[in-house]
Amino acid sequence: MRYKYSEPTLDYTNYFMSFIKKRYYFYNFFKSQSSIPPFYGSIAIKPSQTVLYDSLDKDFEENQSTYKVNHTPDYLYIKYNHENSFKIKTVSRHIGYAVDLSQYSDIGAYVTHHFKNARKIKRYVSKLETCFNISYKRYYGDISRDVYEDLLNRLYTMVEKRFCLLNDTNQQINDTIRWQTTLDETYSLIREKRASLFVIYEDNKPILINIAHHWGTIFYDFMFSFDIDYSKFSLGHISFYKQIEWCINEGYEIFDTGPGEYHYKKRWSNQSYNLLQHVIYKKSNVKSVVLGNVEVALTLIKKYSEHFSIKPYIKLKKKRMAKKNDKKPTYKMACMKTNDFNLDNYQEIDYEINEYSFLRKTVFDFLYAKSEHKDDIKVFKNNDDTRFIIKGKNIVIQYDVLYGAIN
Repeated sequence: MRYKYSEPTLDYTNYFMSFIKKRYYFYNFFKSQSSIPPFYGSIAIKPSQTVLYDSLDKDFEENQSTYKVNHTPDYLYIKYNHENSFKIKTVSRHIGYAVDLSQYSDIGAYVTHHFKNARKIKRYVSKLETCFNISYKRYYGDISRDVYEDLLNRLYTMVEKRFCLLNDTNQQINDTIRWQTTLDETYSLIREKRASLFVIYEDNKPILINIAHHWGTIFYDFMFSFDIDYSKFSLGHISFYKQIEWCINEGYEIFDTGPGEYHYKKRWSNQSYNLLQHVIYKKSNVKSVVLGNVEVALTLIKKYSEHFSIKPYIKLKKKRMAKKNDKKPTYKMACMKTNDFNLDNYQEIDYEINEYSFLRKTVFDFLYAKSEHKDDIKVFKNNDDTRFIIKGKNIVIQYDVLYGAIN
C-alpha cells in the first residue's frame, strides 16, 4: 500500500484558541475605525508620523485579557493604551509589498525613477488607447446601487474565469461568506469614501475592476481582476499606473498592495514590509500570560511548518495540468495581402456574441500586434465555421480551425 502524504494538522490548537476570543484582522480597521480595539492608543505612518488614529489614554474595561491581531503592517507605528499593563509579543509571519509615494510629485517621476525602461510602461497605456475607445472611472463617494451590483457581479465573473484558466481557486470568491461580506460592506464604504471602485471601460464595457480601501493617506489595493481576453494589453500594469497616478495627485503616502508575491506587485512596489501578528496579554493575569505564550508558540509552529508545505508544488502542478488539458480549438493563422482573398462565400459575424467568443482574444491580439483600432475590424466566416477572416484597415488575417470543439 502506497503511503499518502498529508500535511500535519494542528487540531490541538483549537482548544487553546477558544480561550482567546478577541481576534482581529488589522486590515478590517481600514473599513471601520469603530472596530479598532480599545487597547490601541494611536496608529501613525512611519517615518512621516502622519496620524491615522488617535485614542490615547482612553479608559476601557474589558473582561477579556488576551488578544491576537493578525496582519499588522510594520510600516505603522503603534502606541497602546495602558501599555504598562500589557505584554505585546510580535511574530513576523508574511511579507507584503507597497509603494512609498512620499518622494514623488507625479506618476512620470515615479515611473522614470523605478523602471529601467519607463517608455515601455507608458506604451502599455498608449497601446490600449490606440486600439480601443478607453475611459477610466473611479467611484468614490457616489455610485448607484444598480451600477455597483453590476460591477461586483462582473468582477466575480472575471476572477472566476481567470482562476479557472489557471486551474486554481480564489479565496475571495470561493468562500461564500467572505464574498457576501464584501458585497454587503463595499457599497456603503464607497459612499462614505472609505473605499473606491476603479474601472477601465472599453466603450461601455468594464474590462478591469479594482476595489480599494482608504484610510487617511494609505491606499490599500484590496482586490482586482480583468477580462482575460485583453491579457495581451497588460491591464495589470495599466491599473497600477493609473491608480498610483491618482494616489500621488490626491496626496497619498502609501499604496499598499497587500500580502502575496504576485508579478505586478513586486514589479511596481519599491518596498516590502513584514506583516506582524501581535499577541497581547495582561501581565497581572496568570491565565492570560499562559494563553498568550501558548498562542505565540503555536503561531511560530505554523510559521515554520509553512516552509515544509507542499501547497506551492501542488499549485504549480495544477497550472501545468491546466495548460496540458486546455480544450481550446487548435488553429493556424496566416497573413494575406488585401487583394489575396475573396469574400463571396463568407458572411460577416459579430465576434462579441457568445457563439464566437473564442475569437475575441485572437482579434484583440491582432489589434495589439498591428496597432489597429477595434472600430476598423471586421470578421467574416465561411459556411462550415472552419475558416475566419479578420480584416483590419491595413492587413488581413486568415484563421483556420483545425480541430477541437468551438465553445
